[in-house]
Amino acid sequence: MKYIYKILVITFLISSSCIGQKNESKNVSIKEVMELHDEIMPKMGDLFKLVEQLKSKPETPEKKNNVDLAKKELQTSNKAMMTWMNNFGKSFDKYEVSGKKALTKEKQQLLNEEEVKLKALNKIINTSMANVKKLLAKS
Repeated sequence: MKYIYKILVITFLISSSCIGQKNESKNVSIKEVMELHDEIMPKMGDLFKLVEQLKSKPETPEKKNNVDLAKKELQTSNKAMMTWMNNFGKSFDKYEVSGKKALTKEKQQLLNEEEVKLKALNKIINTSMANVKKLLAKS
């Protein structure tokens, strides 16, 4: 479980650094990015539920590290999503998000990058939730 947490963080960082290479030929729309955001947001409530389930899980000394790491993994996933939303909100104004204002070439490139980050974040969230569900099923 220790290594999974590190792998998730590294995966997110690597995917963020390789953004320009993946998305140069395809311009995404704000609508597509917001639909992906809307797909991920309900998972935030599920993350909190899983953290609560982990808190109520009886911990034996040998399982305590796994439970603690699982909690941290979920909390890191949640924090990453909140950070993404904050950064996105600072990068695009309400007129760009609503489609009332066209994106500049630079903003379009930034939007393409944000989509890649959000897809990577979605994978990280799904993986962390799946790992915790497996851990909970074992007890």
